[in-house]
Amino acid sequence: MENRSLRNTRMHVISKNKIDTRHDALISEVLFVDIIIGTLFLIFFSKSILPEKYFFDNKMIRAVLNGYIADYSYTNVAKVYKLFGMTATTSPIIESLVAAPVFVITMLSLFLKKASWIRNKTNFLFLSMWGVLYAAYLSQMAKDQIAFLIVIFPAFILIKNEKVRFWTFLLCALIYAAFFRAYWFLIIIMTLSLRFFPKTHSKFVNVFRITFVLVLELIVILVLYRLLNGSSILDIRYSVNAGRIVDTENSRSVIPTLFKNTNLFYELANIGYTAIIMILPVHLTALSQIMYYAWLYLILFLLKEPFKQLLDGRTECSIYLLFLLSYIVVQALFEPDLGSCLRHQIIFFPVIFYLSERNSGEKTAL
Repeated sequence: MENRSLRNTRMHVISKNKIDTRHDALISEVLFVDIIIGTLFLIFFSKSILPEKYFFDNKMIRAVLNGYIADYSYTNVAKVYKLFGMTATTSPIIESLVAAPVFVITMLSLFLKKASWIRNKTNFLFLSMWGVLYAAYLSQMAKDQIAFLIVIFPAFILIKNEKVRFWTFLLCALIYAAFFRAYWFLIIIMTLSLRFFPKTHSKFVNVFRITFVLVLELIVILVLYRLLNGSSILDIRYSVNAGRIVDTENSRSVIPTLFKNTNLFYELANIGYTAIIMILPVHLTALSQIMYYAWLYLILFLLKEPFKQLLDGRTECSIYLLFLLSYIVVQALFEPDLGSCLRHQIIFFPVIFYLSERNSGEKTAL
């Protein structure tokens, strides 16, 4: 009698667990489908919904396709689109028809067998935010769409083998640096220097080590640029912001400059001030700033374990985490505003998911 009662209890627990599992799976699938449908809607109607400032890059590329002479990065981006039959008068619907399947394939590749990741509230918020940002920035002809399609999509969506993924990522990043954004060379150099710099088991020493390497490399960049060009590399950002009208919608998230970039100490002070603004919400005046900080803090929360491993000096820390860290540091040199910081970071969502989902638990190919 007692054995039968115990058996019945076990069967009840097993049955309840199966029901709970099915229920959880159903919730994950519903959330998964909702995000896809919602993002697809935004992709096709983004031009009707969003303000004009979200399409500055797109307008510039269309102008280049129409014969306008711009710098090499815009020219090369326009050549890629021209290669695939895009013109200055290509309908936004065609752009959406290109972006929509890329988004769906990305979602299916990342979440088809791992939909339970979406059920976590933080993860769902982050994924929903990425869907909105994808529709706003990656569903149109733009540099960031090219970066996503050339660097991230092949390595993290199409390839599953770890070694092949790493070498594909490195090769594609080098190609992108050579033809579209030269400062990616700086990011790659910083990443490799951090990877091979000696490590210890002390958090304090590792924080000092990472900071020392990054600051030293920033100083080298500042000095070399001034020697080669006779001006400060930070003037690139200053020149972009100088053309903006103060107190307008397009200038509210601008990263201000404390001092004129007349010497190395002022340059380092400006970079430090930029780093503070990029990390802390010290002056909120625009929605794009709020979006940026929400995105940044969600990244830090999702990657807290990989960052902990990095500070612990553990060798399994992923090379892709170091690339993200180097990327954000280099942004402190060039980004004119927080909206641009956010736009350029969103291409790394598959990388962030990859690091979060695997918790950097395995050694990378490098």
